[in-house]
Amino acid sequence: MRRFLKDALDKYLQGRTFESDREQPLMFNENQQYIHYNKGSLVLYALSDYIGEQKMNNAIKAYIQKVAYQEAPYTNSLEFVSYLNQATPDSLKYVIDDMFKTITLYDNKVTKVSSKKLKNGNYEVTINFDVTKYKANEEGKRTFTNNLGKTLKITKKGKKYATESYPLNDYIEIGIFSEETLKNKKRDKELYLKKVKVTGIENQIKLIVKEKPLEVGVDPYNKLIDTQSDDNRMKI
Repeated sequence: MRRFLKDALDKYLQGRTFESDREQPLMFNENQQYIHYNKGSLVLYALSDYIGEQKMNNAIKAYIQKVAYQEAPYTNSLEFVSYLNQATPDSLKYVIDDMFKTITLYDNKVTKVSSKKLKNGNYEVTINFDVTKYKANEEGKRTFTNNLGKTLKITKKGKKYATESYPLNDYIEIGIFSEETLKNKKRDKELYLKKVKVTGIENQIKLIVKEKPLEVGVDPYNKLIDTQSDDNRMKI
């Protein structure tokens, strides 16, 4: 799944790089294949991961029961997204806006990581990571402004960060991994994988795991639209 999501993300980013007309949000796209195929598959998987597969399936089931075999006027993407929105808790409504209604991108990266073995045999892992978020207009230009045109900058203790970001109140997945061999193939072994609430650009988190960690990641499976996804992971 990690390979699939990374492939979908890279093809979407490549597609928007070569866009000759204008990029539309997923909900309003005009038959742009890199949006409805590549971004669409990534977004639907991510939303299912955020709200839970059962809630996602129930929302789609209710939508199909409502619109199947209907006569004109036919259903559209706005109606479909309204069902997804109903299944999404208030704390995650921003995900609907970011993924479907606007062009929202992240630049998440691990900046520093350290690990030390504790006396009880566990490992304390300290992860420093940055999260920045921005909107893009139809021409692909970054914007950090709200609907009123006011520039929004995150501040910390009265000091503005050097990097701008759209206001953050987001749940970002943090992962810690070791390695295991299955059928003679090495793969990640998850020691920790959980979404944490992020409100600032610069972040640090300390976590305890029971096995020796080899790698950490912020959004390690590339479920979010990240313009520089190769720096989401760092080996220890």
